[in-house]
Amino acid sequence: MISETAETATVDAPIEAVDIADWVLNLPDAEYRRCAPGEHIAAGRTTTDDGRPMSINVENIGGTLVIQHYVVEVHEPHHCHLGHAGGVER
Repeated sequence: MISETAETATVDAPIEAVDIADWVLNLPDAEYRRCAPGEHIAAGRTTTDDGRPMSINVENIGGTLVIQHYVVEVHEPHHCHLGHAGGVER
């Protein structure tokens, strides 16, 4: 395991208006890049061979190009869990 992250934040919106799983899977590439200029290079979405949603992120970490594949394991409006799909590509 390279890292494990969990975040908590207060969102000033009605719970019915929050769909974290939809946000994770439909995050626009430009918004992803604005999160950490120079490090986040690209984000995209695809599916696994068996049809599960997958997020793909491209980053420059310490001068090394890293391509990360995350397969959705839980996809609910108020709970989203992504598992790393295989090894890290460099």
